[in-house]
Amino acid sequence: MGAVDTVIPGYVDHLATNEDYTWETGTDIPNQLFAWKRFYLADGSVVACVGSMMSLWGGIIGNAVRTMRAQNNISNVLYMGKAGSLRTQDVQNQVLVTGE
Repeated sequence: MGAVDTVIPGYVDHLATNEDYTWETGTDIPNQLFAWKRFYLADGSVVACVGSMMSLWGGIIGNAVRTMRAQNNISNVLYMGKAGSLRTQDVQNQVLVTGE
């Protein structure tokens, strides 16, 4: 993916609708797990919307973000996804799920 300033991982298909930028994968079929679109902002910063062929959440998305940070020198992450809990005592919209 290369160096990017901000990564937006998760369900990003509805965000990355600009046809001027193509989806990149870095691998050939059938090994395509991730795809991304890079956008170049007026201030020179680069934003990448990163989608996955499977749903990533909790500790898995945390590991993916740490790996992207190490490999792509990212400084900001905006996660587009769902938060939830399997514990019945956690009330919707009142408990933040951290994945830990």
